[in-house]
Order: sequence, then structure tokens, then C-alpha cells
Amino acid sequence: MKKYIAKSLCALISISSLWMIPLSPASAAQVTAEVVNVDFTSATQSGSTISNAAVGKLADITVHGTPSLNGTTGATFANTSSGSTGNYLTGNLGTTTDMSKITVEFSAKFTDAGCAAQNSGSMVFGLGGSQGYAYYNVYRHSNFIGFNTFNSDIFGVALPDNSSFHTYKFVLLPYPANANSLQEIWIDGVKQTPSFKTTSVAVGTCSLISGTGESASERKFTRSSYNNGDFMLMTHPLGPSTWGTTGSIQNLKITTVVTTATVVAPDAPTIGSITGGNTQLSVPFTAPANNGGASISDYKYSTNNGSTWVSAGTTSSPIIITGLTNGTAYNIKLLAVNSAGDGTPSTAVSATPVTPITVPAAPTISAITAGDAQLSIAFTAPNSDGGAAITDYKYSTDNGTTWTSAVTRTSPIVVTGLTNGTAYNCKLRAVNSAGDGTASSAVVGTPVQPASQGSSSGPAPVPGPTAPPAQVESIAITKAVGKSGSLLKVKLDSQAGVNVGSSVQVRLLDLKGKLIQVLTIPVTASTSVIEVPVSLTPGNFTVEAVAVNSVGASQTVATTPTYLPQPFFTVKPGSKAPVLEGKKVADPVYFQADSAVLTSDAKAALLSVLAKVTKPGSRVAITGFTASRNMGTSLEKKLAAARALQVAKFLKANKPGIWIYYAGFGALKGAQTYAAARKVELRIIN
Repeated sequence: MKKYIAKSLCALISISSLWMIPLSPASAAQVTAEVVNVDFTSATQSGSTISNAAVGKLADITVHGTPSLNGTTGATFANTSSGSTGNYLTGNLGTTTDMSKITVEFSAKFTDAGCAAQNSGSMVFGLGGSQGYAYYNVYRHSNFIGFNTFNSDIFGVALPDNSSFHTYKFVLLPYPANANSLQEIWIDGVKQTPSFKTTSVAVGTCSLISGTGESASERKFTRSSYNNGDFMLMTHPLGPSTWGTTGSIQNLKITTVVTTATVVAPDAPTIGSITGGNTQLSVPFTAPANNGGASISDYKYSTNNGSTWVSAGTTSSPIIITGLTNGTAYNIKLLAVNSAGDGTPSTAVSATPVTPITVPAAPTISAITAGDAQLSIAFTAPNSDGGAAITDYKYSTDNGTTWTSAVTRTSPIVVTGLTNGTAYNCKLRAVNSAGDGTASSAVVGTPVQPASQGSSSGPAPVPGPTAPPAQVESIAITKAVGKSGSLLKVKLDSQAGVNVGSSVQVRLLDLKGKLIQVLTIPVTASTSVIEVPVSLTPGNFTVEAVAVNSVGASQTVATTPTYLPQPFFTVKPGSKAPVLEGKKVADPVYFQADSAVLTSDAKAALLSVLAKVTKPGSRVAITGFTASRNMGTSLEKKLAAARALQVAKFLKANKPGIWIYYAGFGALKGAQTYAAARKVELRIIN
């Protein structure tokens, strides 16, 4: 028997090696490794270690308990429920994550039915250790030996006997390769036909087994946290010190097969429709159908049909290629990159960067000819069409507030339906596929009623203007000196004769741009300065002036926003408390007794008010107060007025464009102390 075992072991050792078995070159490869090879009949134990002679070993064998070693029976394990327990061996196969097969071969003699230590059977080989365990193992029960997935069932065969050594080979395959015929059991070199085993009569101390079926979903080499390849021999991971098996084992060989994917370079991506931009191209793409077995880490692009390649630095579509020349065609290719390297290039797609289309520049109005209820606007085209043909022009007769399509691209544009004698601020803009272009400068034109035709015997007609009028040099609006109201003053750059048949049109607008008043002032050939009194509500104004005649118009001249001051404090305390309009924006500003000087706290409060006045044209109402209605003395009234005036001046100094809608004083309602009356209230009227 010993000679047979020795020959068998020599045969095992002679074929021990580590080699590669390639599968499909583009998909996977198998690495078969002998990880355990021990002859227990000749092995020696050093401490708790037995040397492992396998070519691809990862660890030696560790002895637990006191199994005995001798030159005939090898390692003997006497684990019984009533005697010695906790005798077993442990080792390591390597990580089981990618294992596709484990083959366990040994020569052994089992002297009991398999239940000497536990009536539920015992394990010969199991995947488990300090990291946990998997449910897949080689198991003994009721003189049967086979595979078990912790169901207390055996898919296996009957033991040959309990008195002799026999060679065993078990081939373990994980789910989903769950066909029972793929698992193999060999005894003495003969392949067995395993089946589910049952018992109706107890064998020795063993419990009955039903044999309802192996749990194929648990036939795997990893479970929960277990994947490090620890294994146990001659015991059970559920309780190594109490679930040991009984018997002798003369040798042990374990071979593993690890299936790993072979990473190859990716297939070609597919380029979509490329968009040309300003010195750049946007290249959309679809990822390769096959990434080669590893994630794509980058893409490369070529602009010269694959002669040179540049990293795109991205895996997202689209890829933006910059630094190109507008109008030059580029043959674009892409390729994907993974850990195996550069993939197959895509098919080339030609694309050309283009100068982006923008809206046209502004046209120039060269002249406006007045007619009966119409204006003929001559113009020159913009110096840039934005890169696309001009398809239309639009005109505005209200300084750009509203626009109308001219439905023409030629000069002049004739605008009809106007009112004779009314000045129109005309603007033009061109249109292309990018939209409406920049508006031209405004030029004023005034439609005129044609003169009636007299008889041939009548007086000679008055000669009309032969040239546009003189330019408006300046315009101002001021408080009339020594008079009520305001004074409008227009200065012309007069030249003899040029103002024949001319007039000056003046437009007054409030701070929000709303037209308040239009004045038409006739001028003569010798007119150089016009002064006209006007009646305006105090506030902020912008004034525009233009000289016009039937030949043309001067350039429009406008003032900066001009403030016409409200006379302060015209409201006298009466029988009723003052009506305070608008939204209160802050607590009142208080003054020291008998003082109209702003304190630092008052100034800080006023600055916070200014921060809240954000809308153009907002009006601020200011009201100073006396001690009580109808009873303020003249001194109190003057002090209240002076305080309101100081507030108004501070507001104007720190925000010149603010509109002081009203400033006055009033009496507090009811009996109030003098201290409570030392205040000025502010409100915003939008």
C-alpha cells in the first residue's frame, strides 16, 4: 500500500506546474496553479507548520490541535464527540474572486460513518478562515462523501469502505455553472456518478438525511466578506474545534483555475455631425461598442487624418478642438484609450471652422427728405453685414422704442402715415440671419404740408431753403431770473441764410424718458439765440433740440438731466394734519433742540435711505414738523423748514439724480412735546 501511495504522489508531483491556458484572445485567459502539494507520510512538522512543496504555493500548512504524523498513515485525525476534538489543518489558495475551478486531490482512509464528532456530519475540505467562509465544501455523512452547500444534504457517492486508503479527487465549480454533471468526483482513478443521497435508517450516530437538493445559488467561492482563499481540512468552518472529522490523510494536492479578462485596445468610436465654430470644431461621438475589457480613460483626436494624435483629456462627448484656422478643412478622426493602449481609429469626417455670424453693424442715415405725411430716409449700408447677407431693414420713428420692417434692402426707405409738422426721431437697423443689427444714430425729420399752387399771375413764391439748417450748438433750461417759471435757451451755430424756412423742435422728457412737452420754434436766417419761457412742474428733465427744414435736419443735441427746484415750504400748517404720501423708507431723522445741523447718526440714516432709492425717477418726499397743529410759532416753522432743507441738500449732494418731489413742513397731530417734533420724515413715491 505504501508503494502505491508513493507512486501516486510522485505522479502528482511530476505534473505540478504553473501555466497559462489562453481562451479567446480578445476576451479572457485562464491561469491554472498548483497551490498545495504535501506528502504527509514524509512531511515533518516544525512547530505548528508543515512545509508546502507546491510550485505556486501561497502559504505552508498550519496544524491545529494534535493530529499525529507517521510514515505509513500520514496525518491522522481522531476527532470524536467524547474524545479529542479541534484537530485540523489550514492553508491558503489565494484570492477566490476570479476563481473558476478548485480541484482537491488526496489519499485517505475514513474509519467512521462521518459523524464521530457531530451527528450532522463532518467536513473534509471547506473554504473558510478568519475572514469568514463560503458554503461550498466536501462533506461526509452516513458513509457518503460528496458536495454540500450547508443544506445538510450530500450530492455525492458512497465511501468504498472504512478500512482502506483510497485516492479521491473533487472538482468544485461555482454557480452559475450549476449543472450537477460538471462537478466531478473521482475514486481510485475512476470518475463517479454522484447523486442526492438520503437515509431512512440512521447509520451509526448520524442523523437522517433527506437529500432534497443542493443549493446551487450558494455554490460559489466568495461569500459576504470572504474571498481571501483560506481553507480548512478535516473540520467545519461553523465550529473548527467541535466539528472535526475522523480519519487519516496521506497526501494533499489542490489546484486552482483563475479566469481573467484579457484587456485589449478598444474598438473605434463613431463620430457624429461636427459643428464648425470660430477657430474650433465641436466633435460629438458615440463610444465604442467594445471597450476592450477595461474602462475607457481618454480619447485622442487627429485633425490630419491620423498622422498625429492629441489627447482630448476627456471621455465625454462632444470633444472641442480649438486653435484651428477658419475656412480650412480638417479630416477628423477619434480613438479611445484604455489600459491596453490606443484603440482603433474612427472613420475620418471632414469639417471646417467658420467665422461666427453676428448681427450687422449700424447703417448710416445720410439724409431725410420731408414729404406730405411721410419721410424719405436715404442711407448707406453697414460696413459689416456680420458674415451673413442682409435680408431686411427696420426703421423707428420714436428714437428706437418701436421698430417696423421696411421690407426692403435698398435706399431710400419711405415711411408713410406720419403727421405733418411733427418731428420724428428716425433710426434704422439692418437684419440678417443672426437677428437685428445695431441701430443707427437718430436723425430728426418733420413731414410738411405741400404749399398750394397759386395762379401764374400771382405773386412770386417765397424762396425755400436750399440747405439744411444750422446746427444746434447748445441748449439749457434754467430758472427765469426775476420771473416765475423757467427759461429755455437754444444757441444756433448760425450762418447767413441757412435758416430760411427752418424751425427748432424741442422735446422735454422726464427722468423716466416720458415725453412731457414738444415745442416748435420758428427761426429766421439771422437767428442765433432763442430764449423762450416755459412752465414746468419742478423736477428732473432732459431736453432735446434739433433744427429742421424741408432739406434736412441738424444733429440732435440733448442736455444732461436738469433739475428744476421745487419751491420749498409753501404749505402752511392748517386745520388738518399734513397728508404724508408714499412708502415710509426709514425712521424719522431727529435733530438736536434749536438746531438744523445734521448729526452723524442722521447722516448715516440718510445714506441708508439713498441705498433704497434704486429705481430711476423715484421721488422722495420730505416733511419737517413743528410741535403742534396750528400752534407752531414762526421760529418753529422756520426751524422745521431749515431742517427739511438740510435733509434735501444732503440727499442731493450724495445722489445728484434724486428727485425731491416735495419738501415742506407740517404740524404734528395733537399735543406733542417739542422733543418729539424735532424730526424730518422721508417717504418714497414711485
